[in-house]
Amino acid sequence: MFISDALSRAYLPDSNDKLIDDELDISYIEKQLPISSRKIAEIKDATEADENLRKLSSVVVSGWPNSKEMLPDDIQSYWNFRDEITVIDGLLYKSQRIFIPKSLQREMLVKLHEAHLGIVKTKQRAREILFWRNMNSDIENFIKNCSICNKFRKANCREPLKSHDIPSRPWTKLGADLLEFKGKHYLLCVDYYSKYPEIALLPSLSSVSTISAFKSMFARHGVPSEVVSDNGPQFACANFKDFSHEWDFIHTTSSPRYAQSNGEAERYVQTIKDMFKKAEEGQSDIYISLMEYRASPIEGVGLSPAQLLFNRQLKTKLPMSTELLEPKAFGSKQKELMERQKHYYDKTSKPLPSIAPGEIVRFKKEDKSTWEPAIVEQNIVNVPMCYAPKMINFIDETENQRKCLTVNSQK
Repeated sequence: MFISDALSRAYLPDSNDKLIDDELDISYIEKQLPISSRKIAEIKDATEADENLRKLSSVVVSGWPNSKEMLPDDIQSYWNFRDEITVIDGLLYKSQRIFIPKSLQREMLVKLHEAHLGIVKTKQRAREILFWRNMNSDIENFIKNCSICNKFRKANCREPLKSHDIPSRPWTKLGADLLEFKGKHYLLCVDYYSKYPEIALLPSLSSVSTISAFKSMFARHGVPSEVVSDNGPQFACANFKDFSHEWDFIHTTSSPRYAQSNGEAERYVQTIKDMFKKAEEGQSDIYISLMEYRASPIEGVGLSPAQLLFNRQLKTKLPMSTELLEPKAFGSKQKELMERQKHYYDKTSKPLPSIAPGEIVRFKKEDKSTWEPAIVEQNIVNVPMCYAPKMINFIDETENQRKCLTVNSQK
């Protein structure tokens, strides 16, 4: 039987034990590196030729100073993780990750992105095996400028909601659009203040018929200050331009493939079409449907379009008190409603970078699945977030920014 003495228990710790263990681990990793001896030799040579890494290797081998300020300026950034840095057989490691010299970083970026995975996955992969300063930002910039990824990337997310200014009085700003149902065409106008829809049957799709329908509406309610429409031939013609000048209102057009910029009228096109379908199915009078719609309270506002436009409720087929038909002054709740709508809409949106004329972008047409090169010719002043990209092998069109991808943008 052997009895241990105190000295054998209280052995002196070897300060080199941890270093030896680390070196053994790294040596094992080095032997298991899935790269050729030629590539290992290339990294060693590049590390030796890299002035920054050569200084760092020297400090690691000779020992770190007592303070960060005692280091050369260009390697002070390594101070905070100095305990993780090791030099083994001419290679620098941060824990189990190999330091990549400046001269080989471009090559590593190409290899990392060879499968054209996204930024997040590429970063995750790189952080497992490689290290160099600013590696994350280098990966981001490399992938942002990858022409293949940009060509096949997903569509831009929607921008934050650009609410139209709420007019201070009814029938100041109108949204206009054409709708078709069962072979018949109609002009639809919606008041931005009251959401009151006006609809007129058109005998033809000519600009003359469209202008005549506008005049009929203006004769009932007055001339608005602004009319917003798409770029349909009835609106984008000399006749309508002359009409807007003669009747003294501003005509603003929206992007042809971005209905949101004329969203007020676009929403009501579907609403009115649904009314037509239901009236036809139920063999009821479409004008009764229109009347009831105009007399029904707007959700979140509590007042009907008729009350907001006329300061009185409409008398309909439903029985109601005479007192409810008396004219009243109603305060508008529209601004509060639109702010609430914008709040919820913007939760799933993201602002996009502005685009200047002459900038090279990638552009996604409605019927194409890829982003193609384009040059921005001009900003469309009257329409927010709207540009006129000059397509390569495509016709010029006015488009919303959501269809444009700047070279350095990412999703």
